[in-house]
Amino acid sequence: VCNVAGLSAPTTRTVTGRPDSRKSGEVCRGGNDGNSGTSSSSPVRTIERGVERIHQLGNNTKLVLERGHTYAVDTTLQIHLNNVVVGAYGSGQKPTIMWTNLREHWNNKSVFWFDTSKTDFTVRDVTFDSPYGNDTSGYGIPAAIQPSGKNITVYNVTFDDMGDAILGSAAPDGILVLENDVPGTRDLRRYFTWIEGNDWTILGNSVPNSTREHIVRISGGERVNVGDNDFGNIDRRDQGDPYDYAKGVVNVQKGQHAYVWGNRLNGSNGTGPLGDADGLSETWARFRHSVFEGNRVTGSYIIEHGAEHVHLRSNIFDSDDMTAIVVEGYSSTYNRGVVDAHIVNNTIINDGSIGQFARVWAGTDDIALANNLYVAPDLYVGPNGTALLQINANNLNGFSTIENNVWADADYLAWADGLLWVGTGGGNSGFQTKQDWLSFSRVDD
Repeated sequence: VCNVAGLSAPTTRTVTGRPDSRKSGEVCRGGNDGNSGTSSSSPVRTIERGVERIHQLGNNTKLVLERGHTYAVDTTLQIHLNNVVVGAYGSGQKPTIMWTNLREHWNNKSVFWFDTSKTDFTVRDVTFDSPYGNDTSGYGIPAAIQPSGKNITVYNVTFDDMGDAILGSAAPDGILVLENDVPGTRDLRRYFTWIEGNDWTILGNSVPNSTREHIVRISGGERVNVGDNDFGNIDRRDQGDPYDYAKGVVNVQKGQHAYVWGNRLNGSNGTGPLGDADGLSETWARFRHSVFEGNRVTGSYIIEHGAEHVHLRSNIFDSDDMTAIVVEGYSSTYNRGVVDAHIVNNTIINDGSIGQFARVWAGTDDIALANNLYVAPDLYVGPNGTALLQINANNLNGFSTIENNVWADADYLAWADGLLWVGTGGGNSGFQTKQDWLSFSRVDD
């Protein structure tokens, strides 16, 4: 146990695990729906009958499927009990729950739905699948799990050819999403987690792509912890899918208190609510208090207007030929900007010839830019808007400090006559030499 001063002391705690006392509803392909379903010697055949059976048994039950088999489902399975586990028994591969209903219009159907008034629901050690692997559209394919109520765990689950993996639009309270996976770049159509409600932990999952949406979207969530995941969202348009562009990986959109740490992320990420025309019905939206720390990112990060109290720190970005960090300015349409953003201790690696460490627009408030390193050995400042840092404002008043940063000693076009940009004009009017840059009162060391 360590305290904030770095002092430590040992402590021990004994935890005694008692045998699982849940009553069982067991399902097997060789079973019979006329059986009791209470043991592996008398299993029922269908999941629907298994769900009926556990409701007859009451709270503190488990619905377990024999491994190595596929079980068809064509309607949402509703759980109206406390303390229920859906899982597997036997040996072999995870049992597969196969959605077989016809595609319908967008209706947010799910395979499993958990009652909003109930607590303690676990889904583990199973695979969700659908027969719609011949295309990558999300149209008419349900979510696998729609949690509501309180205390939900999704552990060691595979999502294959599903719409959403975990659809949190019912605003559950207390969700653990642990060590789940999506096997391929075509297998998730919409969101891995759509987050509303409180206290989400998303830990140790693997998702290489979504064909139509973000991987993680916080859209009204509070206290969200996203750590140690392998997530990507890639552009597959050159592979024949015209609608699978890189929409974003972790999108911290509206709510408060998110900690995104230690992930491997392939694609763009960001914090702040919807802008442009998409967010006009929610100009009030904000995200307050977000930390993006210790991530390894192949891509970029955007801090959108409406983001407040942002910490972007100790990350490593591989951002070839791109702007690694974008900070939006004040929007008069939305009457909001970026407030109190700390961009500190980050390393940006750009092995291309164009791009920027960051682009910051006018109208920000209290931005700290400190202790960052920009590695760009082949950068050539001037063409294509390239600069070490581009501040689209007439001054640096939107910053509280700019200090102790190490910028690449790049080559530059003689026409540019400078490495950094501060200004709102055109041509080469905003380029700053090293001496010009260091003369700004906000810039130190």
